[in-house]
Amino acid sequence: MTVLLLPEISWQQLTHPILTTSNTELWICQLKPPVPQIAGNKWLKLHSAISQRLPTQGILSLGGAFSNHLAALAAAGNHYGFPTIGLVRTDQLDSANPTLQQCSRNGMQLRGINRISFRQRDSAEFNHYLVNNYPNYLIVPEGGSNQQGAAGVSALPLAETPAGKATLLCCATASGGTLAGIIQRYPDIKVLGLAVVKDRSLVSRVKQCLPDNSPFVNWQLTQASSAYGKVTAADIAFC
Repeated sequence: MTVLLLPEISWQQLTHPILTTSNTELWICQLKPPVPQIAGNKWLKLHSAISQRLPTQGILSLGGAFSNHLAALAAAGNHYGFPTIGLVRTDQLDSANPTLQQCSRNGMQLRGINRISFRQRDSAEFNHYLVNNYPNYLIVPEGGSNQQGAAGVSALPLAETPAGKATLLCCATASGGTLAGIIQRYPDIKVLGLAVVKDRSLVSRVKQCLPDNSPFVNWQLTQASSAYGKVTAADIAFC
C-alpha cells in the first residue's frame, strides 16, 4: 500500500468593491499536493485509489480531451511508478492537445472512445466490459468522482478560514465528487456547487458520491456563468 500525504493548505483573502458593499469576506483555499503536477482536489479524489492499488495494478479512468483528472492520474502514475490508461471522450485523439500531450509524457496510454459509448460509462454493461478487458487495472470513474473520491475530499478543512468558520462554501462542479466531499464534511454549512458543465444528471451524480441513504439537505447547484475551462477577459482581469 502506498502511504500518501495530504496537501499543504494556504489561504488568500480577495478584495473587491462588491465584497465591501455587501459586507462579505471571500477566502480562496489553495492546496499544494506533494506531487506538483496534480491539482489539489484531484489529489484528494485520487488519494484512496492510489493508496488501495495493489502492487501489480495500474489505474484506468475516463475523461474529456482536456481532463485535469486524467492529467493528474498520469502524473501520479509517473511519480509512483504504476501504469495508467485514459479513455478519452473523442472520435480521434488530437496529438496537438496540450493536456493529452502532458498525459503521454507522463506515460499514460490514451485510447479514444466515441461520445455514444462514453454516455454509457455509468452502465453495468460498460463497467463489466472494462473489468473484463483490463483485469490488471483498478477502474476509477470520470473525474475520480465516487464515494471513495468524495471521502478523500472530505478531509479538506475548507470552512476553517483564518477569519473563522465560513457560512457558505462554493466550488466549481463538473463530475460531482469534490462537491459531495464538502457536503459530507460540513452538513451544517450551506454548500453551493457552480455547475461548469451542462449535465442534467449532475444532481444525481452528486448524490451517488454521497453515502447511501444520506440525509444531506445543505446544498444546491446553480449553473455557472461560464463553462468548464472557459474564461473571459473580465475573468482574467478579476484574477
